[in-house]
Amino acid sequence: MKKKLLLILVIFLIFSGCIKTKDDLPQSEYIYEKLRDSDLKTEPKSQINQEINKTQKTIVEKEIEKQKINKTEDSFGNITSIYKEETEQQSETSETQEKEIEEFLEWVEDHNIEIVGVNKTVNDFYYNGSKDGDFLDPKDVPNILEVADGLYKIPDDLLRVMDGKTIYISHQYGRGYSVLGSWPDQGILSGMNKGTIIEQTLTSEQAVHEFGHILDYHGIRGIYYDPKNLWKNLDVERNDVFKVDFEYNPNLVEPPKGYMDVYSTANDAENFAQHFMYYILAGNEFRESAESDELLKRKYDFFKEELFEGKEFG
Repeated sequence: MKKKLLLILVIFLIFSGCIKTKDDLPQSEYIYEKLRDSDLKTEPKSQINQEINKTQKTIVEKEIEKQKINKTEDSFGNITSIYKEETEQQSETSETQEKEIEEFLEWVEDHNIEIVGVNKTVNDFYYNGSKDGDFLDPKDVPNILEVADGLYKIPDDLLRVMDGKTIYISHQYGRGYSVLGSWPDQGILSGMNKGTIIEQTLTSEQAVHEFGHILDYHGIRGIYYDPKNLWKNLDVERNDVFKVDFEYNPNLVEPPKGYMDVYSTANDAENFAQHFMYYILAGNEFRESAESDELLKRKYDFFKEELFEGKEFG
C-alpha cells in the first residue's frame, strides 16, 4: 500500500515539473550528469587526449617548419659565405695579377723593350700598316702574363737582342709573326717597329718561340743589318745544324729523326725557333731525346754551349 502511494507521488511530481528527465536538462547540466556517470567518464578523457594529440601535432609541425626555415637560412648563409669567399679570392687574384702585370711592364722597360697592345691581326698590319686607334693598353690584352712567364726564363745576355724592339701583343686570335723591318713605300708593315707580333691565345711557348726568331734573324744572321748582330760568329754553324733539306709535310704522324716535332721541319727558321723553345721550356724531354739522336744532340749542344753558356733547364 505504501509503495503504491509513493509511485503515485512520483508520477504527480514528474507531471507537475518538479522532477526533470535527462531530456529536459540544459546542455551544461546534461554534460555534468554524464561526467558524474562512471560509465561515461572515459568519453571526456578521450576528447581531452584528442585535443592534447592535436596540440602536440601542431607543436611538432611548427618545430619541423622551424627546422626547415633554419636549414634554409643555414644554406643561404653557407651560399652567402661561399660567394663572399670566392669574391674575396677573385679580388685578391685580380690585385695579384695587376701587381704582376705592373712588374712585367717595369721589367720590359728595364730591358729597353717596348710592349704594345694592339687590336688588329698580323695580316692587317702587314698589308695596311698601323694607324691611330690600332693600339691598346697592354694591361687590357688577355694572357699577357703568359708572355711574361716565357720571357722571364730567357737569360739577360740573350735578351740584349730585343734592345729597342717592340713586342706587339694582339687582342685578336691568330699566330705569331716576326717584324724584321718596315717598308712604307711598298705598303708593308708601315709604321711598325722591329720586333714581333703575338696573337691569341698568348702562351709562354709562343713568346719564347717568337723570341727565338728574333735571336736567329737579328742576333745570329744579322738580317737587314741589325745592330744587335751580337752572335754573328755562329752563323755558319747555325746554318749547318738547323738546315732542312727535305720538303715540309705537315701531315706527318710523327717527326723524323733529328726533330722534336713536325712543325720544326718546315724550314731552317722554324727548326731553330722550335728547338730554342724546347731547350728552355722542355729541357728534360729535349735532353732525353738527344741521348739517342745524333742530330738532336748537335742542336742541344749548340744552344747549351754557344748561347746559354752551359745553363740547362728542366
